[in-house]
Amino acid sequence: MDHELLQFFTYNHLPAELARVSEPFCVLAHDLAVLTPDEFPDRAPYAIKGAEDRWASVPVINTEEAWASRKLHEAWKRARSQDFVTHEDRLNRILRLVLEAKDCAVRAMLYRARPPSSLYKPQAGG
Repeated sequence: MDHELLQFFTYNHLPAELARVSEPFCVLAHDLAVLTPDEFPDRAPYAIKGAEDRWASVPVINTEEAWASRKLHEAWKRARSQDFVTHEDRLNRILRLVLEAKDCAVRAMLYRARPPSSLYKPQAGG
């Protein structure tokens, strides 16, 4: 299935360090998008929980990393929920949470590479 949100999970354009962080979220999103409505209740929570556990093993350095974990956990809870009218609604909401988690994870890496205090210091020669 080609879900419209999958376009936002590409990572080939990113520097290597950011691509390494983004890739597992891309794989997860594509894995979720191909699940049929019958497969989804059994397989999606397992896939999301695996991603959540892998991300939780990363030491939390800043709030963006913590938010990535929260978003994955929320996606896992939603995957287990039966409160959806259609499979498309469930998939859309879960992919949006995984996308938010991915964005948080990438921002976490940028945060480490350039702490906020460096944003406000004048650059030499500029």
